[in-house]
Amino acid sequence: MPVEYYVPVACVLATVLYIVVFNLRQARQKIVEKESRVLDYKDVIDGYVSRALIASNERAAYQAAKAVADALGYTLMVKVHLNQLLRVTDIIKNKYRRETLEDNINKGHADFVLCRTKNGLDPAVILLIEPESKTDSPEERDFVLIKFALLQCGYTVLSYKEDAFDPERIKADLKEAAKAKK
Repeated sequence: MPVEYYVPVACVLATVLYIVVFNLRQARQKIVEKESRVLDYKDVIDGYVSRALIASNERAAYQAAKAVADALGYTLMVKVHLNQLLRVTDIIKNKYRRETLEDNINKGHADFVLCRTKNGLDPAVILLIEPESKTDSPEERDFVLIKFALLQCGYTVLSYKEDAFDPERIKADLKEAAKAKK
């Protein structure tokens, strides 16, 4: 082979070698990523710890809501995820706005939902307000947005501070809301 062909052949060989090594490196990375996503039983055993369904500061509110549900013949549901109550309509075409609204729904929950025992209709959603919440905080803005969305969808929404949760007040508010709907 003439000497003038050495440089082009070396360049072609170097390019082929680079492509092969680059593809092998990517394939190896994909395998490592796939293996890292697979959980081992030990990961499952060591990776989870049980949590209380109702926080200690919500326990008194739960007992009051349970007393109201029993007295009025309602079913009490705890920590109902908002995507079970709401969904974003197809009217909103802007992808960013739609994702923002869906994120608000996906990350939130209603503390308590009271439904009529017989048919599960006409639910009353109870949202707890944390005593130390500030009006300008993001959590408070999300709370107001969620409350407004629930009201727009026709739900009865009752909101109380965690430390001011009175069964008699809830009964009166439920009766008042039922009168207003008629």
